[in-house]
Formats: sequence, C-alpha cells, structure tokens
Amino acid sequence: MDNKFFSVGTGRAVITPPLGIDLAGFADRDHGAESVLDELELRVFWIEAEGERGGPACIICFDLIGIDAALGKQMRDDLAAAFGIQPAAVLLAASHTHCGPQTLENLIGTGRSSPAYIADLRQWCLNAVAAARENRRPAVMKVGQGVLEGGYAINRRLLVNGQITMAPNPAGIRDDQVTTISFHDPQSDQALAVLFNFACHASTMSGYAISGDYPAAARRHIEKVLPGVTAGFLQGCCGDIRANCTYIGNKRFRKGQVEDIRIFGAALGEKVAGLVRSASASFPPAIGGWTKEVRLPLEKEGEHALLLLQRLDLSEKVTLIALGGEPVADYGYFIKWLRPGTYAVPVGYANGVVAYLPTARLLVEGGYETHTSVRFFGLPSPFHPSLETAIQQSIRAIMQES
Repeated sequence: MDNKFFSVGTGRAVITPPLGIDLAGFADRDHGAESVLDELELRVFWIEAEGERGGPACIICFDLIGIDAALGKQMRDDLAAAFGIQPAAVLLAASHTHCGPQTLENLIGTGRSSPAYIADLRQWCLNAVAAARENRRPAVMKVGQGVLEGGYAINRRLLVNGQITMAPNPAGIRDDQVTTISFHDPQSDQALAVLFNFACHASTMSGYAISGDYPAAARRHIEKVLPGVTAGFLQGCCGDIRANCTYIGNKRFRKGQVEDIRIFGAALGEKVAGLVRSASASFPPAIGGWTKEVRLPLEKEGEHALLLLQRLDLSEKVTLIALGGEPVADYGYFIKWLRPGTYAVPVGYANGVVAYLPTARLLVEGGYETHTSVRFFGLPSPFHPSLETAIQQSIRAIMQES
C-alpha cells in the first residue's frame, strides 16, 4: 500500500468511578461524589504507518484530572508488556476535569486516590487498547486549525493593587486556537477518528457531581454530528486560563452551571467538526516517540522537581509536544512558534503531572499558579525563575532528536 496511508484503530471505555469516591481539583470538598452528571470515558488511538515498520504510537485521552508519574510509568509498562509498544510512543493525555476521581498521588488536600479504582483504570486501558489495535484500518491524516470565537476562555490572573488575584483578565494572554488531527477513509473521505486540541482549564463545574466538564461535552457533540467518529481531547497549555464564567460586570468569577459546559462543549465541538469537514491536505506517516526528563530548579537551594517531556511525531510536519505538568499559556505559544511551517501541538497534563509550570515573569508577579499552588503539589518551595529557560531549552533539544 502507498506510504501515505496510516493504519488507525480506536477503542473506548467508560471509567466512571463509584459514588462516594473522592473527587479531585478543589480543596473545599469535604465528602465524596454524590451523583453522576455525565459518564467519564477514555478514548484510545492506535496509530501505525500502513505497510511500514515504523510505529506504532498509542494516544489515550482520559476524562481525569491527571496522572502522576508513578501511575504513568505503570500504564506505559502495562502496554509495553502486553503489546510491545515503546513507552516513548505512548501518550497519556488527561482533560484535567475537576469533577473526576483523584488520580494524582502527589496532589495533596484535594481528595485521596482509590487503589481499587486505579487497578480498574489500568485494566480498562488495556482492554481499550487491545480493541483499538484489533480494529485498525487504513486512513489518511489531515490537520485543521481555526479560532474558537465568542470568549469562552479567559486569563484568570489580574493585577489588583499590586497583587495578582484570581479574577477575569480580558487583556491577559490566552490561546483560542483549535487544532484538529483527523483520520479519514482513503476512498470515501469519511472521518474515522479525530484528536482535538484547545487550551482552557476543565474546572467549570465544582460540587459533588461526577463530570467530564466541557471537553467531554465537546467530544459528545463531535461524535454526534460526525457519525462513526471517535473523538479524543488533548488539553493545551492552560495553567492560567479558565472558562469565562463571571457575574454581571465581568469583575468576578462565579461557579459554573450545567448549561455552561453544554454551551461551551457544543461551541467547541461544532468548531472541531467544521475543521474536520474542511481539512484537505493529507500528511504521510513518519511516526516516532522521544522522552526527556527535565530537572526544574526550585527556589530552595539544591531542590528540584522532575518534568517528563515527550515528543510524539505522527508526520514530518505534525508533532505533539507533551508536558507533564500544568503549563501556562506562554509555553503553548513557544511550542507553536518554534518550528514555522509545521504543526507543533502543545499538550499539557500528560503522562505525569508534577506541578504548575509558570514562567519567570509570572514568578515575579506571584499569585496562585506560582506560589500558592506549590503546597498542593508537596513541593518545598516555588520554582526558581530559571525553570523557564530549562523548559525551553529542553523543548528545543527534544525537537532536534532524530
């Protein structure tokens, strides 16, 4: 078969935890889940080069707050043992919903993880990957990019009386770009699978109802309007961006409502569907994966945190750069602008979430993302401003791997 074709299979599983389980993301919860607003799910994308020896790659998208480094390693080891896939070619991408079970052992004070649920999650993963590997079929890959207009996301860092507060900042940096990577039947051009990337915290909802927030609502919309498609969400660099839910006057945030995630999800889903329908040029496969462990310096002398950085190539001009943390929007722009003429897609909350990843500028400004959040991740101090250089240099280095 012509070398422009991929071989792509998809799998899925419901990963909704039992009621009563601790939910992650907000420190003010004092008991477990009371209800299910919508089912949590995972989507698997098994990607090979048709008729070639390159690959495979496996991308798994979860309706979860994130995965810690230890669990990420266990899952990649599970897949290596079961399917022989290289760990560097496995991308574990969480949506960062704040209404799912606690799956980050290093996240303190926002619920306890359940060993029984973690065991189930690992098995659900294996089953879905096995299904994806079994049902793969030839496909061509296309890429689409556009902007989600309407102000659904907003920067949440506002300078008030010399201090950074968590409040709407319309002038603050954010990234409204939507990127789609879709796989189509070579003969009919019907879309079979789509990965979509957008940058906004999935923290619209709080309370005690289990929900995948707006990313899950978007996925459901896509799979409804594009029959036969399997859709997976890739969260972007959104450490300082959240849903634009405000009181009248736009001066303070309010708690999100069910209608907020439905409207947000439908708008994003419709944008994705439009990009998939209009995508034209296809990209031949060139599959490869690389990982790099980055030492991030802390203010406390001699201390550091470890960040797992991953590059996953699908084609010579289509690359995913995944960071194991909560990167702010600046890093997304750095990745996108690093290699002009290509599609470099930034993915946050991937593989093993270590902490918020601010820039040197944000560390000087202060605020939740730079200082307050540190205690929730069990770090002995905030990061040293040189972490920005360390991250950028590591991204440049991994982009040069071959």
